[in-house]
Amino acid sequence: MWSGAWSTSLEIKHRRSTPSFYLNTSKFFWSNFFCKAHYMYFAYYLAAIGEPNLDRKREILYNNVKTISEQIGEKIDLFINDYSLEFQLDARFGPYVDETFIFRKKGIIAELWLTNHYNYKLFDYDYMLMVLDDVDITTLSIKDLIANKEKYDVKLISPKVKNATHPYMFKVPPVQPTPAFAYTNQLEFYCYLLKPEDFFRYLSFHDIENPFIWGVDLMFKYYNFSTGLDYTNEIDHCMPARNYDNSKPMQDMKQYLNKRGFESFLQVQKLYPPICQVVSEKI
Repeated sequence: MWSGAWSTSLEIKHRRSTPSFYLNTSKFFWSNFFCKAHYMYFAYYLAAIGEPNLDRKREILYNNVKTISEQIGEKIDLFINDYSLEFQLDARFGPYVDETFIFRKKGIIAELWLTNHYNYKLFDYDYMLMVLDDVDITTLSIKDLIANKEKYDVKLISPKVKNATHPYMFKVPPVQPTPAFAYTNQLEFYCYLLKPEDFFRYLSFHDIENPFIWGVDLMFKYYNFSTGLDYTNEIDHCMPARNYDNSKPMQDMKQYLNKRGFESFLQVQKLYPPICQVVSEKI
Protein backbone atom coordinates (compact mmCIF):
# COMPACT_ATOMS: atom_id res chain seq x y z
CA MET A 1 0.00 0.00 0.00
CA TRP A 2 1.36 3.36 -0.98
CA SER A 3 2.10 5.52 2.05
CA GLY A 4 1.82 8.86 0.30
CA ALA A 5 4.55 11.25 -0.71
CA TRP A 6 2.96 14.26 -2.35
CA SER A 7 1.54 17.48 -1.00
CA THR A 8 -0.22 18.80 -4.10
CA SER A 9 -3.99 19.02 -4.31
CA LEU A 10 -6.55 19.34 -7.05
CA GLU A 11 -10.18 20.34 -6.81
CA ILE A 12 -12.36 18.51 -9.30
CA LYS A 13 -15.92 19.63 -9.90
CA HIS A 14 -18.38 17.76 -12.06
CA ARG A 15 -21.16 19.07 -14.25
CA ARG A 16 -23.28 16.26 -12.89
CA SER A 17 -25.05 16.82 -9.59
CA THR A 18 -22.45 15.04 -7.46
CA PRO A 19 -20.59 16.82 -4.67
CA SER A 20 -17.28 18.42 -5.58
CA PHE A 21 -14.41 16.03 -5.05
CA TYR A 22 -11.33 17.37 -3.31
CA LEU A 23 -8.31 15.31 -4.26
CA ASN A 24 -5.45 15.85 -1.85
CA THR A 25 -2.63 13.41 -2.33
CA SER A 26 -1.19 13.73 1.16
CA LYS A 27 -0.75 10.60 3.25
CA PHE A 28 -3.60 11.59 5.57
CA PHE A 29 -6.04 12.16 2.78
CA TRP A 30 -5.16 9.04 0.84
CA SER A 31 -5.85 6.85 3.84
CA ASN A 32 -9.34 8.36 3.92
CA PHE A 33 -9.74 8.71 0.17
CA PHE A 34 -12.44 6.13 -0.28
CA CYS A 35 -14.62 6.95 2.71
CA LYS A 36 -18.21 8.07 2.13
CA ALA A 37 -17.31 11.71 2.74
CA HIS A 38 -15.56 11.85 -0.63
CA TYR A 39 -16.55 10.88 -4.16
CA MET A 40 -14.68 9.47 -7.08
CA TYR A 41 -16.44 9.64 -10.40
CA PHE A 42 -15.22 6.39 -11.95
CA ALA A 43 -16.02 4.73 -15.28
CA TYR A 44 -15.48 1.10 -16.26
CA TYR A 45 -15.11 0.89 -20.05
CA LEU A 46 -15.68 -2.65 -21.32
CA ALA A 47 -13.74 -2.81 -24.57
CA ALA A 48 -16.05 -5.29 -26.29
CA ILE A 49 -18.25 -8.19 -25.25
CA GLY A 50 -20.01 -11.00 -27.06
CA GLU A 51 -19.78 -14.67 -27.94
CA PRO A 52 -18.17 -17.03 -27.36
CA ASN A 53 -18.56 -17.73 -23.64
CA LEU A 54 -20.91 -14.82 -23.04
CA ASP A 55 -22.21 -16.13 -19.71
CA ARG A 56 -18.70 -16.59 -18.37
CA LYS A 57 -17.76 -13.11 -19.53
CA ARG A 58 -20.80 -11.68 -17.73
CA GLU A 59 -19.59 -13.40 -14.56
CA ILE A 60 -16.10 -11.92 -15.00
CA LEU A 61 -17.62 -8.48 -15.50
CA TYR A 62 -19.77 -8.82 -12.39
CA ASN A 63 -16.82 -9.81 -10.20
CA ASN A 64 -14.67 -7.02 -11.65
CA VAL A 65 -17.31 -4.34 -11.11
CA LYS A 66 -18.02 -5.57 -7.59
CA THR A 67 -14.30 -5.43 -6.79
CA ILE A 68 -13.84 -1.85 -8.01
CA SER A 69 -17.04 -0.54 -6.43
CA GLU A 70 -16.25 -2.07 -3.04
CA GLN A 71 -12.70 -0.71 -3.10
CA ILE A 72 -13.69 2.87 -3.88
CA GLY A 73 -16.78 2.75 -1.67
CA GLU A 74 -19.11 4.07 -4.38
CA LYS A 75 -21.17 2.80 -7.28
CA ILE A 76 -19.44 3.13 -10.62
CA ASP A 77 -20.71 3.74 -14.16
CA LEU A 78 -20.42 1.18 -16.94
CA PHE A 79 -19.70 1.80 -20.62
CA ILE A 80 -20.19 -1.40 -22.60
CA ASN A 81 -19.35 -2.08 -26.24
CA ASP A 82 -21.66 -4.97 -27.15
CA TYR A 83 -20.99 -6.71 -30.45
CA SER A 84 -23.44 -9.51 -29.58
CA LEU A 85 -26.32 -6.97 -29.73
CA GLU A 86 -28.00 -8.76 -26.84
CA PHE A 87 -25.84 -8.40 -23.74
CA GLN A 88 -27.76 -7.54 -20.56
CA LEU A 89 -26.80 -6.98 -16.94
CA ASP A 90 -28.65 -8.92 -14.28
CA ALA A 91 -29.97 -7.77 -10.91
CA ARG A 92 -26.72 -8.61 -9.10
CA PHE A 93 -25.06 -5.52 -10.60
CA GLY A 94 -27.52 -3.17 -8.88
CA PRO A 95 -25.58 -2.48 -5.66
CA TYR A 96 -22.39 -1.68 -7.59
CA VAL A 97 -23.50 0.20 -10.71
CA ASP A 98 -25.07 3.63 -11.02
CA GLU A 99 -25.49 4.34 -14.74
CA THR A 100 -24.95 1.97 -17.68
CA PHE A 101 -24.38 2.96 -21.30
CA ILE A 102 -24.51 0.05 -23.74
CA PHE A 103 -23.40 0.67 -27.32
CA ARG A 104 -24.63 -2.16 -29.55
CA LYS A 105 -23.02 -2.72 -32.91
CA LYS A 106 -21.67 -5.60 -34.92
CA GLY A 107 -17.99 -4.97 -35.28
CA ILE A 108 -14.47 -5.42 -33.99
CA ILE A 109 -12.78 -3.36 -31.26
CA ALA A 110 -11.74 -0.19 -33.09
CA GLU A 111 -14.98 -0.18 -35.10
CA LEU A 112 -16.85 -0.02 -31.78
CA TRP A 113 -14.61 2.47 -30.00
CA LEU A 114 -14.44 4.96 -32.84
CA THR A 115 -18.21 5.05 -33.40
CA ASN A 116 -19.49 4.76 -29.82
CA HIS A 117 -21.83 7.74 -29.38
CA TYR A 118 -21.60 7.49 -25.58
CA ASN A 119 -17.89 8.31 -25.48
CA TYR A 120 -18.51 12.04 -25.00
CA LYS A 121 -20.04 11.29 -21.59
CA LEU A 122 -16.61 10.22 -20.32
CA PHE A 123 -15.36 13.80 -20.01
CA ASP A 124 -16.83 14.14 -16.52
CA TYR A 125 -14.97 11.25 -14.90
CA ASP A 126 -11.92 11.38 -12.67
CA TYR A 127 -10.57 8.04 -13.89
CA MET A 128 -11.60 5.26 -16.22
CA LEU A 129 -10.56 1.64 -16.49
CA MET A 130 -10.54 0.05 -19.94
CA VAL A 131 -10.79 -3.76 -19.71
CA LEU A 132 -11.11 -6.69 -22.10
CA ASP A 133 -14.10 -8.96 -21.53
CA ASP A 134 -11.99 -12.00 -20.59
CA VAL A 135 -9.72 -10.31 -18.03
CA ASP A 136 -10.22 -10.97 -14.31
CA ILE A 137 -9.14 -7.96 -12.22
CA THR A 138 -10.39 -9.17 -8.84
CA THR A 139 -6.79 -9.25 -7.51
CA LEU A 140 -6.26 -5.61 -8.50
CA SER A 141 -5.88 -2.82 -5.96
CA ILE A 142 -7.40 0.16 -7.75
CA LYS A 143 -6.13 2.50 -5.04
CA ASP A 144 -2.55 1.38 -5.57
CA LEU A 145 -2.89 1.52 -9.35
CA ILE A 146 -4.15 5.12 -9.20
CA ALA A 147 -1.42 6.05 -6.73
CA ASN A 148 1.25 4.58 -8.97
CA LYS A 149 -0.12 6.30 -12.06
CA GLU A 150 0.11 9.66 -10.33
CA LYS A 151 3.41 9.02 -8.60
CA TYR A 152 5.21 7.97 -11.77
CA ASP A 153 3.39 10.60 -13.83
CA VAL A 154 2.24 8.51 -16.80
CA LYS A 155 -0.80 8.99 -18.99
CA LEU A 156 -1.66 5.32 -19.00
CA ILE A 157 -0.80 2.48 -16.65
CA SER A 158 -1.38 -1.26 -16.70
CA PRO A 159 -0.94 -3.94 -14.05
CA LYS A 160 1.17 -6.93 -15.04
CA VAL A 161 -0.93 -9.59 -16.77
CA LYS A 162 -0.88 -13.32 -16.22
CA ASN A 163 -1.29 -15.17 -19.56
CA ALA A 164 -0.41 -12.10 -21.62
CA THR A 165 0.88 -12.63 -25.14
CA HIS A 166 4.18 -10.81 -24.67
CA PRO A 167 6.50 -11.85 -21.80
CA TYR A 168 7.36 -8.27 -20.81
CA MET A 169 3.76 -7.90 -19.59
CA PHE A 170 4.19 -10.52 -16.86
CA LYS A 171 7.91 -11.22 -16.35
CA VAL A 172 9.50 -8.90 -13.82
CA PRO A 173 13.06 -8.01 -14.88
CA PRO A 174 15.61 -10.02 -12.82
CA VAL A 175 17.31 -7.12 -11.07
CA GLN A 176 17.75 -6.29 -7.40
CA PRO A 177 15.99 -4.83 -5.61
CA THR A 178 12.90 -6.23 -7.32
CA PRO A 179 11.34 -3.61 -9.61
CA ALA A 180 8.03 -2.08 -8.60
CA PHE A 181 7.36 -0.26 -11.88
CA ALA A 182 8.60 0.13 -15.43
CA TYR A 183 8.36 3.01 -17.87
CA THR A 184 7.46 1.48 -21.21
CA ASN A 185 7.57 2.25 -24.92
CA GLN A 186 4.92 -0.37 -25.55
CA LEU A 187 2.03 -1.65 -23.44
CA GLU A 188 -0.18 -4.53 -24.53
CA PHE A 189 -3.86 -3.88 -23.95
CA TYR A 190 -5.69 -5.92 -21.35
CA CYS A 191 -6.48 -3.36 -18.67
CA TYR A 192 -5.59 0.33 -18.87
CA LEU A 193 -6.15 2.97 -16.21
CA LEU A 194 -6.22 6.53 -17.54
CA LYS A 195 -8.02 9.86 -17.36
CA PRO A 196 -10.70 10.72 -19.93
CA GLU A 197 -8.65 13.38 -21.71
CA ASP A 198 -5.92 10.80 -22.23
CA PHE A 199 -8.47 8.23 -23.40
CA PHE A 200 -9.42 10.53 -26.25
CA ARG A 201 -5.77 11.04 -27.13
CA TYR A 202 -5.31 7.25 -27.08
CA LEU A 203 -8.40 6.86 -29.25
CA SER A 204 -6.85 9.18 -31.83
CA PHE A 205 -4.02 6.67 -32.36
CA HIS A 206 -6.49 4.14 -33.77
CA ASP A 207 -7.53 3.53 -37.33
CA ILE A 208 -10.89 1.99 -38.19
CA GLU A 209 -9.09 0.07 -40.94
CA ASN A 210 -7.12 -1.68 -38.18
CA PRO A 211 -10.10 -2.96 -36.16
CA PHE A 212 -8.20 -5.60 -34.15
CA ILE A 213 -5.96 -2.74 -32.85
CA TRP A 214 -2.81 -4.80 -33.36
CA GLY A 215 0.25 -2.59 -33.55
CA VAL A 216 -1.19 0.41 -31.73
CA ASP A 217 0.30 -0.75 -28.43
CA LEU A 218 3.76 -0.77 -30.06
CA MET A 219 3.61 2.91 -30.86
CA PHE A 220 3.26 4.81 -27.58
CA LYS A 221 6.81 6.16 -27.78
CA TYR A 222 6.19 7.14 -31.40
CA TYR A 223 3.16 9.17 -30.25
CA ASN A 224 5.07 10.61 -27.26
CA PHE A 225 2.44 9.15 -24.93
CA SER A 226 3.83 8.11 -21.54
CA THR A 227 2.95 4.63 -20.31
CA GLY A 228 3.94 2.37 -17.44
CA LEU A 229 3.67 -1.15 -16.07
CA ASP A 230 2.83 -1.68 -12.39
CA TYR A 231 4.60 -4.81 -11.15
CA THR A 232 2.93 -4.59 -7.74
CA ASN A 233 -0.50 -5.35 -9.23
CA GLU A 234 -1.39 -8.47 -11.22
CA ILE A 235 -4.50 -9.47 -13.15
CA ASP A 236 -5.41 -12.58 -15.15
CA HIS A 237 -6.19 -12.98 -18.84
CA CYS A 238 -8.60 -15.86 -18.28
CA MET A 239 -9.36 -16.97 -21.84
CA PRO A 240 -6.35 -16.40 -24.09
CA ALA A 241 -7.12 -17.29 -27.70
CA ARG A 242 -5.53 -20.49 -28.98
CA ASN A 243 -5.02 -21.74 -32.53
CA TYR A 244 -6.91 -19.05 -34.39
CA ASP A 245 -6.30 -17.50 -37.79
CA ASN A 246 -4.44 -14.25 -37.20
CA SER A 247 -3.71 -13.47 -40.85
CA LYS A 248 -6.23 -10.58 -41.01
CA PRO A 249 -5.01 -8.82 -37.83
CA MET A 250 -1.42 -9.25 -39.01
CA GLN A 251 -2.22 -7.77 -42.41
CA ASP A 252 -4.08 -4.85 -40.85
CA MET A 253 -1.20 -4.19 -38.43
CA LYS A 254 1.31 -4.18 -41.28
CA GLN A 255 -0.76 -1.59 -43.15
CA TYR A 256 -1.16 0.48 -39.95
CA LEU A 257 2.61 0.50 -39.38
CA ASN A 258 3.37 1.13 -43.05
CA LYS A 259 1.19 4.24 -43.05
CA ARG A 260 3.32 5.57 -40.20
CA GLY A 261 6.61 4.93 -41.93
CA PHE A 262 7.52 1.50 -40.54
CA GLU A 263 8.19 -1.58 -42.63
CA SER A 264 7.54 -4.22 -40.01
CA PHE A 265 6.79 -5.19 -36.42
CA LEU A 266 10.47 -6.06 -35.95
CA GLN A 267 11.56 -2.58 -37.04
CA VAL A 268 9.32 -1.01 -34.39
CA GLN A 269 10.55 -3.47 -31.75
CA LYS A 270 14.15 -2.56 -32.51
CA LEU A 271 13.50 1.18 -32.37
CA TYR A 272 11.14 1.10 -29.38
CA PRO A 273 11.91 -1.88 -27.08
CA PRO A 274 9.02 -2.58 -24.66
CA ILE A 275 10.76 -1.61 -21.41
CA CYS A 276 12.76 1.61 -21.29
CA GLN A 277 13.37 2.04 -17.53
CA VAL A 278 12.65 0.01 -14.41
CA VAL A 279 12.12 1.52 -10.99
CA SER A 280 12.93 -0.53 -7.90
CA GLU A 281 11.58 1.93 -5.36
CA LYS A 282 9.05 0.36 -3.03
CA ILE A 283 5.62 1.99 -2.86
